[in-house]
Formats: sequence, structure tokens, C-alpha cells
Amino acid sequence: MNHSNRIVLAALALGALCSLLVLPLAAETAAGWEPDAVAAAEPELPLAESASGPAMFGLQWRLDRLGFSPGVLDGMWGANTEAALAAFQGANGLPANGELDAASWKALAGAVGDAEPLVSHQLTAADLGGDEAPPADGYSIPEEPVAQAELDCLCFESISEALAERFHTTPDFLAQLNPGADLDAASAGDRLVVPNVAGEPAEKSAEIDHLVISKQGFYLRAVDAEGNVVYHFPTTVGDGYDPSPDGEFEVTAVAPDPTFHYQPKLFADVSNDEQDAVLPPGPNSPVGVVWMQLSKENYGIHGTAEPSTIGHSTSHGCIRMTNWDARFLADRIGEGTPVRFVGGEPDAETASERGLDDEQAEKAKKVEEAASTEPGDDA
Repeated sequence: MNHSNRIVLAALALGALCSLLVLPLAAETAAGWEPDAVAAAEPELPLAESASGPAMFGLQWRLDRLGFSPGVLDGMWGANTEAALAAFQGANGLPANGELDAASWKALAGAVGDAEPLVSHQLTAADLGGDEAPPADGYSIPEEPVAQAELDCLCFESISEALAERFHTTPDFLAQLNPGADLDAASAGDRLVVPNVAGEPAEKSAEIDHLVISKQGFYLRAVDAEGNVVYHFPTTVGDGYDPSPDGEFEVTAVAPDPTFHYQPKLFADVSNDEQDAVLPPGPNSPVGVVWMQLSKENYGIHGTAEPSTIGHSTSHGCIRMTNWDARFLADRIGEGTPVRFVGGEPDAETASERGLDDEQAEKAKKVEEAASTEPGDDA
């Protein structure tokens, strides 16, 4: 072999090595959570109260896919999943008891068709937060509203947070699906195993006629003109100090990506001596990515910066939803949509009974204290 041929072969070898080094990361899949295994997983009936695992995730994903949201997809049975299942059962002529049985599982499986709960997905810039992605060197949102008002955006604080919201789950669950992957170092082109939420929930032929919000059931249901439940979402509502309203109202405006006016005088547990502040928009806004104003002053339906608290805590009177559910609903209602509140106030033990731990409760309190229930001038 002559010298020139050696140089050519060496260059080719080096080029091949470099091409391997820049290939997108393909994360290892956790044992038992391979997409095919999860798609085939069957629940053990009757369900245990602490049921969890691939089949439970499959249940949550099917409900989410069909527009009966269980909130965050984490593979764990809980009050939000039970309420979503009851709504699906009632809408499909099954006993609406929130208990998973063979008939309900068959109906869910048939309704979603051949789609699989988990997929190997190549990440895009939008998956990583898009315009609301955290800066490359990271940042932390200050706790004080006055300091938050100095920011341009209440954007995602980490890539893992952005990914979790994009795929309707939590950073911990994504890490469980992708052991060994550094989620906060993910970039466009990398491949991860994620919940298959790329498409919107199945569209219904009937349009939304009105909304029903249960203050004791911690849910919002969209109902058609015939009285059928079209969509279901878990919510957080007000408590005894800052209760949600009673009666019938209507949506008067829908504002995506709003700014919000923090007014301490509106909150029973915040000193009036605190300074007002106008907070910028973003997924970590205290009221999330969309505001749906009600015909009662200072009340609305909105998103949240803490999706894991939805259905498990109480608010300062407004109706909180996960950002993805709030955005989905906002796209399907408009000015004049009737809203009816039913049920009494949640009792003091309701939030703890629904599984909110002390850390989540504290986060929820801080988030809600930073919120105003009145949109800013440019909302």
C-alpha cells in the first residue's frame, strides 16, 4: 500500500469515527417499558388501590388520547384517573363508577385503534420549549412577584421541564422511561421514548355547548347540546377562604399567553402591604399559557406552572388546569360559552385525601400567591 492510499484510508476512518460521534443520542429503554411491551400490557382486575406500571400508564394514555384527561401521565392510579374513567364510562353507555372492568378496557382499547401508548421519538426544537426554552446557561425563576416582573418571560427552567409538559408527564417519568439519558442535555435530533401525544385527542362530532365545573369532584366537563360529556379535565378549585363561585356564568374572553396583574388585595392570605406587579407570560406564569375570563369579575379558567398539583390542591378561587388541557379547551370554546358550577366547597381534608404531599402543596401555594385573577392590559 503506498503512502497516498494510507492517507486516504486514514481520512476515511477518521471521518467515520466523527460521524459516529455526532449521531443523535438514542436513549436506552427501561426493562418492561419497551413500546411494544406497554402496548400489549393488560391490567390485573380488579385493580388494587395502589395499581401502577405499564398497564396503568396504558389506561391513562388511552383516556388522554380520547379527550378524558387524567392530568399528568405517570403510570399510577389515582383520583384524577378514576374521575376520567368514570367520565369515559358515562359517555359510552357503561356504568360510570370509575372502576376499571373488562368492558371498559375493551371499549378504551377499541376506541384508540392501532396507536401505541409509547413511541421512540426524534426531538424537535418545539419539543424542547421553542421560544420558551430555557437559556443555554440555565436560569431560576425568583419567588417574589416583583422580581418575576423584571423578566421577559416566565419560561421553562429546564429542558426536562419542557419535555415533560410537551408529553403530558413529569421529568421523573421521562427519566424512568429513558434510564441513563441526561434529559437536561437533550437537543433536537436526539431520540427518546415518550408518551404518544403527538396528535390531539380524538375530535368529537358534537361541538361544546357548555361547561360544567364540579367543586367537589375537582373536574371540568365539556358538554354538548344533547347533554353528553364530550371532554373531561381534572381541575383545582377554590377553598373556604378563597372559594370558587356558585351559579351560572359565561366565558367573556379567551387570552393566550397573557400577562397578569398580581394584586395582593385579592388574596385572603397575602398582606395588602405587598407591591402590585405585572408578570410576563410563559408556561411558568402562575396562570399558565391561557386565560379564559368568566363573567364574574376576577375569576377565570387557566393553566398552571405546577401540573402535578392539579386535582390535588386548592386555588384562590379560579379554576386551574394543566397547560396542555387549558390550551386544548381554549381552542374549542369562545366568548359566550356558558359555564355552570355544581357541588359545594371542597372540605379541608379533600386535597390531602387526593394525594398532594407537603412539598407539592407548598409549591402550589407559592404559584397561586404569585397570580392575579385579572389579565394585564395586553392580555
